Amino acid sequence: MLWDTFFGAKLRYVPQTRWRAAGNRTNVLELNSRNVGYGYDNDYRLTSEAITGDPGGNNGTVSYTNYDAVGNRTQMSSTLGAVPGGSFFYDSNDRLSGDSVDNNETKTLISTERTVALGLVSMHT
Repeated sequence: MLWDTFFGAKLRYVPQTRWRAAGNRTNVLELNSRNVGYGYDNDYRLTSEAITGDPGGNNGTVSYTNYDAVGNRTQMSSTLGAVPGGSFFYDSNDRLSGDSVDNNETKTLISTERTVALGLVSMHT
């Protein structure tokens, strides 16, 4: 059995996980019959996560619709109520520098700046 977490819930998987030849997970069937399918583009980047058969009716798809030149995800859309769509922004070192979350048609910019000096980390939001 494998254990994982999804939005804080501990999940136990049956050994029915399918993989592509390149090593990408394509499907997971959980003990409660919830099924998660994963889609990839020709560059092996994750493009979608689709949930079906959820006992609580939380079915839907998260799609990663845009990537930048170096492969960072820049846009996400979702039909899952608990997962809003949004955009992602990166600094010149390809580190996530902020995101814009679509929550009930309102865009909110969440930005984090980190400074590391002499082993001290300061966070600015």
